[in-house]
Amino acid sequence: MSVSPSPDGARPAPRAEGATPAMAQWFALKAENPEALLFFRMGDFYELFFEDADAASAALDIALTHRGEHAGKPIQMCGVPVHAADAYLARLIRRGFRVAVGEQMEDPKLRTGKAPIRRAVVRLVTPGTLTEETLLDSSRPNLLAGLVAEAGRVGAAWLDVSTGLFETQDIAIADVSTLLGRLDPAEILALPEIDLADFTPRRTPDAIASPADHARRKLAEAFGAASLDAFGSFTDAEARAAAMLLDYVRLTQAGQLPRLSRPQPMGDAGRMELDAATRASLEITRARDGGTAHTLLASVQRTLTAAGTRLLGEWLAAPLTDVEQIRQRQDGWAWMLSEPILTQEIRAALRGVPDMARALGRLSLGRGGPRDLQALRLGMVAAGRIAGLLPNAAPPALLLARRALTAPPELLDRLTSALTEPAPLRLDDGAIAPGFDGELDAHRALRDDSRRVIATLQLDFAQRFGVASLKIKHHAQLGYIIEAPAIAVEKLRSEPLLTLRQGMANGARFTTPELSDLDRRITEAADLATARERKIFAALVTEALAEADALAACAAALAEIDVAQSSARLAEPGNWCRPALSNDTAFAIKAGRHPVVEAAIAGQAAFVPNDCALPPEGRVLLLTGPNMAGKSTYLRQNALIVVLAQSGLPVPAANADLGVVDRLFSRVGAADDLARGRSTFMVEMTETASLCDATTVATTRRYTYRHSDADYAGATKGVNAYVAK
Repeated sequence: MSVSPSPDGARPAPRAEGATPAMAQWFALKAENPEALLFFRMGDFYELFFEDADAASAALDIALTHRGEHAGKPIQMCGVPVHAADAYLARLIRRGFRVAVGEQMEDPKLRTGKAPIRRAVVRLVTPGTLTEETLLDSSRPNLLAGLVAEAGRVGAAWLDVSTGLFETQDIAIADVSTLLGRLDPAEILALPEIDLADFTPRRTPDAIASPADHARRKLAEAFGAASLDAFGSFTDAEARAAAMLLDYVRLTQAGQLPRLSRPQPMGDAGRMELDAATRASLEITRARDGGTAHTLLASVQRTLTAAGTRLLGEWLAAPLTDVEQIRQRQDGWAWMLSEPILTQEIRAALRGVPDMARALGRLSLGRGGPRDLQALRLGMVAAGRIAGLLPNAAPPALLLARRALTAPPELLDRLTSALTEPAPLRLDDGAIAPGFDGELDAHRALRDDSRRVIATLQLDFAQRFGVASLKIKHHAQLGYIIEAPAIAVEKLRSEPLLTLRQGMANGARFTTPELSDLDRRITEAADLATARERKIFAALVTEALAEADALAACAAALAEIDVAQSSARLAEPGNWCRPALSNDTAFAIKAGRHPVVEAAIAGQAAFVPNDCALPPEGRVLLLTGPNMAGKSTYLRQNALIVVLAQSGLPVPAANADLGVVDRLFSRVGAADDLARGRSTFMVEMTETASLCDATTVATTRRYTYRHSDADYAGATKGVNAYVAK
């Protein structure tokens, strides 16, 4: 009867012999999901039993108790309230657990018989399949990645259930860690032969890849296409990795698929390559302590929306190598910088724009609420305002975004008239506005205004029957009745519509079909209002999902405009510049500064600018000085300027003239990797060998390498370098 709820592996199936009917259900659901903690819905709580309870009580710091016996031993139990489940789920997911949610599939009030309430697992909560706002970091994507090795290459696919992103890429086996470093996925499906290195703890045990033909057919069917070729050119390994992700998402969502964009093969995507050590050294989106406070992203972020912050992080994590694409990004923010009044109006429209992409994701899985529909409405309103502000003279990147900002007008009108303002958290709290649906208004009137309805009907009966003293009252057994004094009983007995129900010493009680019907309708009004509201909400969700592609494009355009205004704001003080990018060997930075250090000491001290020049005739720079003299800061400062420049953003310098870098190496200092048997010396030599191997085959690349006692940077067409001793 043991279950092993540790996040580190699968557990043996528990034995159900002799279990009560309810516990037999638990055993059956647990057997379907042996590797996950089972949240077993019992009324207003999710209960956990046996070793699941032991593990959860320790992880959540909640009381462990007992409920009955099984096999002669007390059943360990703990539970969390349904209304607060998200908070507990977040803590369990962060601790590495997966959670199967077993819901009650029938209304306890409506069921008959003594059989236990039917329950089923409606979802498997895993790190890479989260959708709830309370479980996600709004500023970061939440990626699920899949890797399949084939013919000496690796097919990679990644998707974000919360936003619908779905992309693939064919890479060399040696580049797996580089790709994972860029994506930073929350969960990874990888066949056993693929080494995930530092990302091994994120591997899930459920990686099963279909054959290539089956995978291609499965992907095409999922997106309503005759062939996968309709979406681009995919290798067999890419198709298998992408299909593996779809299978896993269906598994975790009880057969459902969220709204996903069509898979997009990235091919040779034209991105700068940064290995895992370089990303750790430069702390681009995540600091070495795992936080985000002192990172390049935090230092340059001036975004106003969650989607904009995520997009800015994606740009920094994957700098471009195509000069034209970089210039298009630069043109967008440079134009906004030159139009301060208009940009202020755009910022005002962006403030408070909800996360449309993640709202769509929740709605597509049936987990959305009124605020998700409201997020779409508010996003469309903001998009309309911004589209009206952008003139035809705006640069191409912004005009392209403007075209996507056109919201479906019928849907906007429908949501505007249907939703209350502000939208409640729960549907049952009145999400549909009064006046939108007559039937719902009638049910609500009976539910909320029964006293007024009864008073109106009492006046009507008094006038109709000529008995001013009659009253309508509610009786526990008889329901709503007409109560009349003795003097009026005989008169009322002669009325054909009235039925005498009960005589009294001082009068009598009558009923009428109209009153009986009113009694029934008032009693049912709350349930009918709830059912009607849910029906209306479901119809609105269906209408919104029918426009999902347009809404997703609108959300993406708003994010791009947000990043553009963020970059313009960064450049507003005048001490950040637009770098000049080219395909030659240029590398000249005038009065450069370290963006993260400068942000950290802001208000306390000024960062002293410095120059860096590596012309073709001076490709090696020897940098010397004592410990704590600033050598590392100088080297990483120039590497970060390269990252910013090729992300299409302003750079902290008076002037910068740079040739495009396609690979960047950087290292923060002495470190070992004893877990994999590598000493400090071995780590340093391995990374040096990696750099030297790359430089011997490159003719048009710049490299930057930071060693514990030797700092090294290379430049375009050969090796331009810093060396510090």
